[in-house]
Amino acid sequence: MSRQDKPYPGVNWDKRAKRWRARIMRGDVQTALGMYLDRDEAIAAREEAERDMPTKILRKAWSEGELATLREMREAGRTFLEISKKIGRSAEVCRSRYTRITESYPRRPWTNADIARLRANATIPTAEIARLLQRSEASVVSKIIDLGEAKKRAKPVAKAAQTCRFPLALVPRKRLCGEPAGGGYCDFHSNLMQK
Repeated sequence: MSRQDKPYPGVNWDKRAKRWRARIMRGDVQTALGMYLDRDEAIAAREEAERDMPTKILRKAWSEGELATLREMREAGRTFLEISKKIGRSAEVCRSRYTRITESYPRRPWTNADIARLRANATIPTAEIARLLQRSEASVVSKIIDLGEAKKRAKPVAKAAQTCRFPLALVPRKRLCGEPAGGGYCDFHSNLMQK
């Protein structure tokens, strides 16, 4: 496969303009580098922009320094939002990584027996279910939401009460947590926003 045949990140064919478009992501902003008749020119423009300011094409592995900073800042009472600004990763990724570091139970797939026990104990608090199933509380909450059990577990609240607005999925559709919350986020997701 020649260079001409291989897809190149940030370079694609624009049907309307009938030209090659070169783009690069810098932070959260996509920057257009121009339109080119020749694909090699578009790739050269992309490579030059890449040298000027590298982008994250692939997920980069966590360094020991980042993990140490994550642990120290979290133990000092910093929010995941503050940590994310220091490390340069999203707050959700920082929370997920910290949860994995501090989990007392190893990751393992959910079995049908585990799901049945989860549904059978739907009336007890999630912390108790997590202890019973020997899983992290985050894993149990995530599975409850995936199974659609969150609505069954939700306690009746007054109409004026708010629900958690934390986005669980952005693609292909927006799906929000929906758990009862007084300040905009439920207890589970408020850890990202406050100390």
